[in-house]
Amino acid sequence: MTLSPPAIPRMPDLQVTPHIGGKYAAFLTEARAQMPENEALKLELHAQFGLADRNRYNLEVFLSIAELVGHHWRLLTEMAGAEQDLVRAYAAAQKSQHRRAVGQLVAAYNRIDRIERERERTLHELQQVWEMSRYPRGQSVGGRDFVDVNDDTKDYWAQRRPDLRYLTAPEESIGLKEWQKSLRGVMEAYAKQHNVPVRGLAEARLEE
Repeated sequence: MTLSPPAIPRMPDLQVTPHIGGKYAAFLTEARAQMPENEALKLELHAQFGLADRNRYNLEVFLSIAELVGHHWRLLTEMAGAEQDLVRAYAAAQKSQHRRAVGQLVAAYNRIDRIERERERTLHELQQVWEMSRYPRGQSVGGRDFVDVNDDTKDYWAQRRPDLRYLTAPEESIGLKEWQKSLRGVMEAYAKQHNVPVRGLAEARLEE
């Protein structure tokens, strides 16, 4: 239910030991095969909106699920892509191409930042759709509090979070935000060591 984050380069020369491509080779193969299928599915669902005269809400739910699944495939490929950015950073450092090396570190950081943002956006849009037909979990209505009560002999995955974030809990457990912080530390140390500016970093989320 979780994945290891991409490798982190080591100072002083940005040496990195990639593992995503090997450890998750089967997942990546499936992701690359499923991504075009997922895009075709979304196009077909959009086409059906113009044809349906009832139960259009079902199509919205299906589309929200397709978006979530598509995000999952992109997560896998972007993690692998970030690691390859780091491999290229090490190769550049070996040639004393310090600006290029920093640029590759920035590319890896921003790649993961984009997928993190996408997760939040996808979950928000899914929640907007699903809550058309249900109250948000844990919401009080008319002075009455609604509480999920389960027996204590089973582990209900969906009850581990008070809201729909249980859908992205496995992804959050990867620790990509912590990974970004670690990579930023390496990036700034390497840039300072070689007197190279860090440009193009996704600044908006650095302090989150």
